[in-house]
Amino acid sequence: MSRDDFTQAVKRQLAMRVAYRCSNPDCRRATTGPQIDPQKSTNIGVAAHIHAASKNGPRFNKEQSSMQRGSIKNGIWLCQNCAKLIDDDDDRYSGDVLISWKNKAEKSAHLALQQQVKSEDELDTFLRLANKMPDLLEEMTNDLYKHEDELIREFVVLKSKGITFNSKIPRFVYYESEHSHANNAVRLLLDYNFVQNVTPKSHPVYRMTEKFVDLLKTLYPKT
Repeated sequence: MSRDDFTQAVKRQLAMRVAYRCSNPDCRRATTGPQIDPQKSTNIGVAAHIHAASKNGPRFNKEQSSMQRGSIKNGIWLCQNCAKLIDDDDDRYSGDVLISWKNKAEKSAHLALQQQVKSEDELDTFLRLANKMPDLLEEMTNDLYKHEDELIREFVVLKSKGITFNSKIPRFVYYESEHSHANNAVRLLLDYNFVQNVTPKSHPVYRMTEKFVDLLKTLYPKT
C-alpha cells in the first residue's frame, strides 16, 4: 500500500495556521528561523499525520479514503521531536488527543492575530491554564454569552448547590461539586491577573478582567 502523503500546499497551510509553532501544548516551540546565510532559513517543523499515511502506521484508520489521509484535516504541525514522540507512543497520543492539540494551537494563533495578549508568554500561560480547567472556563464563557446584555463579570465559588449565596448584585456562581478544585483554579487565574479579588465582606468574590473575557470568547466562540 502506497503512502498518502501531504502536498506541499497542505504542509504550508498546516504550518501557517499555527504560526509555524509546534502544536503540542507542552512544547509550542518555534519551528522556523534564520541561518547565518541571510538568504536561508532553518525549518525543524513536520506536517505529521493524525492517522497514518499507510497501513501499519501509527493510528492508522482503515475507514479513511486515500484522499482523506492526505487532506489537511488529517494533518498536524509539530516540531521534529514531538512528531517522533507521538509516533513512538501512539497509544498515549491518540487521534482525539492530536485533534485537540491542533484545534488549540489554531485558536492560539488566532488569539495572537487579534493582539489580545501582550506577548507569546502571556498567550501560552492562558492556554496552559485553559488546558487545566477546560470545563470551568467553558461554563464561564457560556454564562457570559447568556447574559451578554447584562455585562456580568463577578462570580463566586461555592462547595455545592445546596449552599446559597445572597447578593443584590448579579453574579455567576460555580460549584466545587461540579468542578473539582475550582477554588484552586481561581487562585491560578488570580496569580496571572486574569481575575481580581473584589470581596466586599466575608465570602470571596471575584471579577473577570475584560482581557480574560475577550480571551474566553475567542477560545470558545459562540455557536
